[in-house]
Amino acid sequence: MDDRKFLSDVLDVQEILECPTQKIFIFSGVGSGKNTFVEEKLSQYGNILYISSRRAKVDEILINGLGQEYIHWKNDTNDVVTTTNYGIEKMVRNDKFGCESLNKILKHFQFFVIDEAHSLFTDATFASSSFHVRKLMEHILANTRIKVLLMTGTPEPLRFLLQQKKDDYTVFDCFDKCINVVPKKIVIIEKKTAINYIRNLSDDEKTIYYSNSAQRIVKGKKSLVNQLCDNDSLNRKLIAISMSETRATEHESDYTGLKKLCLETKDYIVQKNKLPEDKKVLLTTSTLKEGINIKDESIKVAFIESHLLSDIQQFAGRVRDGLDTLYVIADASQNDVSDENINLGRMELIYDIKGALKWINEYQSEYIENGESVLYQITDYEDKNLYVFKEFYSGEWSLAKVGSKVMNDYIAFITKSNKYIEFNHITGTFDIDIYKFREECRINKILHHSDWTKLIQSYSKNHGIEYIVATKKGILKKEKVVDEEKVLKYLEEVEGETFENYNNGQNDLLDTLRELMGLEPGCKVKSIRSTLDEMDSYVKYYIKDWKREKKINGKRKNIQCYSAIKLIDEH
Repeated sequence: MDDRKFLSDVLDVQEILECPTQKIFIFSGVGSGKNTFVEEKLSQYGNILYISSRRAKVDEILINGLGQEYIHWKNDTNDVVTTTNYGIEKMVRNDKFGCESLNKILKHFQFFVIDEAHSLFTDATFASSSFHVRKLMEHILANTRIKVLLMTGTPEPLRFLLQQKKDDYTVFDCFDKCINVVPKKIVIIEKKTAINYIRNLSDDEKTIYYSNSAQRIVKGKKSLVNQLCDNDSLNRKLIAISMSETRATEHESDYTGLKKLCLETKDYIVQKNKLPEDKKVLLTTSTLKEGINIKDESIKVAFIESHLLSDIQQFAGRVRDGLDTLYVIADASQNDVSDENINLGRMELIYDIKGALKWINEYQSEYIENGESVLYQITDYEDKNLYVFKEFYSGEWSLAKVGSKVMNDYIAFITKSNKYIEFNHITGTFDIDIYKFREECRINKILHHSDWTKLIQSYSKNHGIEYIVATKKGILKKEKVVDEEKVLKYLEEVEGETFENYNNGQNDLLDTLRELMGLEPGCKVKSIRSTLDEMDSYVKYYIKDWKREKKINGKRKNIQCYSAIKLIDEH
């Protein structure tokens, strides 16, 4: 365990109060007591709206009596109101805190604290709630004097915010002064090895396995549960599971009693800060990746499938006494973003920004609304669908007449049809979520255009963590990072040339490309084309194949030919 101090020991609240900027970043290690600093120190100087990315953390705060989910309107200080990102989404929708107006709610607070602030961006790819927290933060900074504190132990995902004007924010970087819970050792292993390790844990050992997928935990013959319990290696009753309520509902048919088990597991960990006494293994998703504290001396090793360093840092810090070893599963499938997805996303964003967003908002104001703020008005009417068409046909379309369901349906339709467009309930208009695309690019770069193991190795070296690779063939990389410059240079040289097959299908063009891209010697043309498509280049090449006749030994035969053709050059 790190012998350095807690955040409360090194950061004086007066520094926050006297800070000249409204926006403040607090960087300190995982386990350094950021929550305690807010709940016990900062709350003495005003009321706090405290946001956590995970429900489990909010439940822990409520159980410990350090905050509540309702507002003490008469309080001037010490009122710590805590909620999740989704709770903020409900607030801006006017569905939380007694349907009070947003301005009235904000007037009650002196501090707006976002814990695990990196989640505002890391969660953007799968949760719209982070968009609403960011928009509320922007509204607060532009229209109030409330101090906005963004706290995290893994600031890398939001580093780009620090590229803004220096007088726009203040940073309190306490990493070198505070506790930072890290494992003693990080080992890269194969999944098969991890399964065998967990099966053979001693009677007094427990462990946690963080999976990238809820489905992978319980669905099918190759689920983690089935692999661990194969041939009675591990009794199923010894396995605890934690995933979101939504995912547990989806997979109830795959695992009988899953919802009940997940709820019991979460409640026990929140209340006791350790695994249930009758459980040996916890299989969890990102629902317990951050925020929660586990003080269980029987947990000395843990396993994680994610290859993202920010995930690894957060997960390793959940066990507050520190892990002896954190095992990273080298061959685990990732929730990654392909180059094709990035290219499509870039095109969609351009389309949204250049035209779609304007049209969507104009249609909303002209046809959906009647010029007044009636977003939350509820009007009952018979045969709703028929009524809507009747009103539309008669030219009397009005939200005031047909009720808020029309607007809600319109929002749902637009946000489901447009990947990067969200509805900003504060302004009453649709907006672009550029940070969703930014996070996709970050994930894509780490998993497709760099060596993720090097990032972990560098992190380990900087924090005095032993780093070991324990796989049969070294790192099990899904794909080799392509030297695109060499590939493009070669394709430019041979563009339009014809390459005939020879000696049992060998081909100079294909064989050279296989070598430059690190592909298997005998892989199909389909694999070569796929790799070319994934290259992050504006210059695209297509491998054309066809047959032509050639006279061989007096007979005409079909010869397979290939050539490289430049398909598009957006430069």
